[in-house]
Amino acid sequence: MLEETGYETVSAWTDKALNLHYYQHRGPDPDMALSKYTTRGETAADVAKLMARLTQPVKTLKTGLRRAEKFAETLEELQKRLPAR
Repeated sequence: MLEETGYETVSAWTDKALNLHYYQHRGPDPDMALSKYTTRGETAADVAKLMARLTQPVKTLKTGLRRAEKFAETLEELQKRLPAR
């Protein structure tokens, strides 16, 4: 339903988040029977992608927050820690 209201990529990002959730509980799985990730490196790459995507809409919200300056600093620090894309 979210995609019908204009959030076009929500299913793909939700799927990625759920795959990471499964990995959190099961760890890497070379056979891919219990997890979509075979290595920690694959997992880390998807964590970085998901975090980069999640920070995009948050940037638009920061202007309406009472403590926008502190929020902006925290968001900037998070983005510095993410790998460059």
